[in-house]
Amino acid sequence: QTTATLELAKDENGAPATPEQAGAGRPQLEEAVQAGLYLDVSGSDFAAANPSLGGDPIELNLPGLVDSQCTASCSFTRTVTDMMGGGDWTVSPVDFPAGTQVSVTPSQFSLGSGASRELGITIEVGPTGIVGDWVSGKIRLSAAGSSDVELTVSVYSDGGSLPEEWTIVADDDAGSTGFGLTGLVRLQEATFIAGTPVNPQSRTETLVEDPSNSDPYDGGSGVFTQWYDLPEGALWLHAATLASTADDLDLFVGRDQDGDNRADEWEELCSSTTPQDIERCDLYDLPAGRYWIVAQNWSGTEVSGDAVTLRHAAVEPADSSALAVSGPGTVDTNQPFTVRLSWDNFKGLPGEDWLSAVGVGSNAAQPNNIGVIPVTLTRSALESVETFPLMNGRTHALSLAANGRHDRIFIDVPPGVSGLTITASGATNEQSNALQLELVRQSFDESLAEAPYALPAGDGPVIGSASGAGGVGPIVAVAGGVQPGRWYAVLSNSSGSPASVTIQAEVNSSGDPIDFHRGLWLPSTRPGLGQGYDYNTGGGSRSLIWYTYDEFGLPAWYIAGAPETDGNIWTSEIFRVTNNGETDDGATQQLMPVGYLSITNLARQDALFSFTLYGESGFDRMRPLAASTCPDVNGQPANYTGIWFRGSSGLGGASILVNDLTQAQIHYLFDENGEPRWLFAQDPENNDPLDPEIPILQFHGFCAVCEPAEVDFERVGTLGRGFDSETSGFWILDYSFDAPPSGTVERTDEVIRLTDPIECE
Repeated sequence: QTTATLELAKDENGAPATPEQAGAGRPQLEEAVQAGLYLDVSGSDFAAANPSLGGDPIELNLPGLVDSQCTASCSFTRTVTDMMGGGDWTVSPVDFPAGTQVSVTPSQFSLGSGASRELGITIEVGPTGIVGDWVSGKIRLSAAGSSDVELTVSVYSDGGSLPEEWTIVADDDAGSTGFGLTGLVRLQEATFIAGTPVNPQSRTETLVEDPSNSDPYDGGSGVFTQWYDLPEGALWLHAATLASTADDLDLFVGRDQDGDNRADEWEELCSSTTPQDIERCDLYDLPAGRYWIVAQNWSGTEVSGDAVTLRHAAVEPADSSALAVSGPGTVDTNQPFTVRLSWDNFKGLPGEDWLSAVGVGSNAAQPNNIGVIPVTLTRSALESVETFPLMNGRTHALSLAANGRHDRIFIDVPPGVSGLTITASGATNEQSNALQLELVRQSFDESLAEAPYALPAGDGPVIGSASGAGGVGPIVAVAGGVQPGRWYAVLSNSSGSPASVTIQAEVNSSGDPIDFHRGLWLPSTRPGLGQGYDYNTGGGSRSLIWYTYDEFGLPAWYIAGAPETDGNIWTSEIFRVTNNGETDDGATQQLMPVGYLSITNLARQDALFSFTLYGESGFDRMRPLAASTCPDVNGQPANYTGIWFRGSSGLGGASILVNDLTQAQIHYLFDENGEPRWLFAQDPENNDPLDPEIPILQFHGFCAVCEPAEVDFERVGTLGRGFDSETSGFWILDYSFDAPPSGTVERTDEVIRLTDPIECE
């Protein structure tokens, strides 16, 4: 083996074979007879390495160095023995992927005739960036008078161990929780993929004992097949048989690789064939394709057939915040960290177990290469009703208790609305028939008193109502002009059983939309909150950057973006952004949907902001931070206010305000863990709008739905800035975060304005 070659070895597709496929390769006898070293291993060594007896095959003194679970690095010990009368040997690693760090101790040695030498070999795969694949190469030993002797290395670069499962027990329709991870390889671009929660389906068929039970693929009345069409990156395909009158059921899962719409043995990916009726197969991180699940009655008890129940589900990557996962942007080897799972619009009923999953990856190009964690979302109860904003045109979901009522579902209606339609439906005809819907309007002044939480609808007049009938849920429409105000969709369930409900609001607009103030806004309902957003336009779209705080009071920002709207209600997903921890060129960033929001413009300088973030909902009434005036530069008004950035993504940007009285910049950026943070640049003692250097401040406060706490700040650096024109300029960043978070930046950026210019007032 030490002198073999892979030169002619091919895989099943005709491509050159790799060591993990073909081992050392084809023997070369003319080289073998010239080998000056051998590796001695005895039968007793093999017996001692038996895993069932507590041994480890890796310790066998074989010329193949194989480890199927090499996390960051792995080590081997080999003993070589002279068989050419002595010589001087040099060791060198060859044919390893770029970045592999191989050390052999000693790297040079001499052997007398028949003497032996122990070699310590360490393979560090972490620097390669390869995770979830094999890393192969050779350790070459060379000496005069001998053919080269090579030890074949093939180690599987494992990302580390993930939990077998995460379980969330929820008594509400939305919420969040945290889970810890540790012991993983370096996640340079930590990537987390959430799966849309699904309610597993059950299929029951009566199957006779399969007369040819040795072959589950020949069809007949002893088997049935369930099919799934899955997209690329599907996270989890689950199949299980439940208790049956049959003595023995078997389960098989595979992918229809030849496209003939039938299950074939050679396509099999999983089989569960224990001598009992309970079987299970789980497949993760799946390529796109058509998948089959075959359930077989291997040994029945009923002549007429046994009831065979298959529980099955497929979890696909989420395209919304139905389940969202948030974590750092970069993680060092073995660094403990927490990921936050949040959910919203969860309509599971008490006792139901919904399935989801979280994929963990070291980079965006390989999003699940560390592995996939199955997630079970168990509904334990139906909690009391909470603030529930409806977003125009968006379908929402919730659960209603038996004989329950929800009176905090609302949508804010601005001027210029010609029609409003609310539609609700249950998961079944019976649930839809039991629903009643009433529309109740309150004025903004009387309904906004408890921000960020919605007051109940109260006992105001019912503007419209409907009940479900004929398997169709209630629909209430208001036409001919809708009076501005907070409109509540009061939803009731007259059934003695809980209901899974979907509800949607559709607003029709008329007339010209309000010319709203573009720039920074802050809450008028909660003065001194120390947070707000930048609402702006550019390129036919609207954008929003929300400057707020996380659950620990640390500055955090989120972005939203969607096309322009023809009315006075604008809605968007909320995205959390991370980067790979870089503070200079080369940074990459990733986006994860973590909620949704709505901006309802009531007047140019008056708006309502409703949101659901990490499963928590709230609202605020908003006003502009400052007037849209412009400073005088060389005798002319200069328009610098807007969102500015470097012209490329990855390192953030800034909301810049420069008017005739003051200047301020809010920089949205990242800490050294790649998490989104913001810093505020303004001189509290000097309001000169043209000052080229201003302090950088780090604020500490409380999240938008957290208990109020003191808002304070520390100076953490200095910002230098200059404008070449109204659309280009530079800034000089020099700051160190006040821990936590952490990170230091000293950088100069050429910047451009991203948003449309404002009109100077």
